[in-house]
Amino acid sequence: MRFKKQLVRSLPSAGRFVQIVCLSVMAAISYGIVHDQITARLCIEYFTLTRPPLIASHDPTAVGFFWGIFATWWVGIPFGGALAAACCLRAIPTRPNDIVLPLARLVGLVALCAILGGLAGYIGCRTGWLQVSEEFADCIPPDRQAMFLADALADLAGSFAGLFGGVILILIAATGYYSDGKPAFTIN
Repeated sequence: MRFKKQLVRSLPSAGRFVQIVCLSVMAAISYGIVHDQITARLCIEYFTLTRPPLIASHDPTAVGFFWGIFATWWVGIPFGGALAAACCLRAIPTRPNDIVLPLARLVGLVALCAILGGLAGYIGCRTGWLQVSEEFADCIPPDRQAMFLADALADLAGSFAGLFGGVILILIAATGYYSDGKPAFTIN
């Protein structure tokens, strides 16, 4: 009987956990699709030369859609699990609705870093500071190489921003407070 009461009490927390994981996966996939729709249009060779063929198409829309999902769903699951655990195991658990704005801010930060990384790759190639490796230089027309590096650095910058921003968001959720002492997520 006691076990049954504990199980019933933990169900709301389990529901919150699953909802937060689902929100995180959807945020990751949504960002991935938008990001890869843009980068596939900038330089399709970035997808066709550096990645295994996911689909038998060179259509930027199809490639961006499938790679946007494939490259991000698996990131959203462990991130969402860690975030959900941090939110649900606190003394005052966080509701899934309270995570939407911080997740949106994280996605915005990742997008900003990807844009800056892409610009750095493009400008670096155009000014001669960066070059496409010899492995790919013969396969990519010279007029497309700056876009290739823009895609590569956008992916790299976005990935690092997502990793570090995700860890920070998990730590904020675990402690429940921002560095200024204000509550991180509100419970109404």
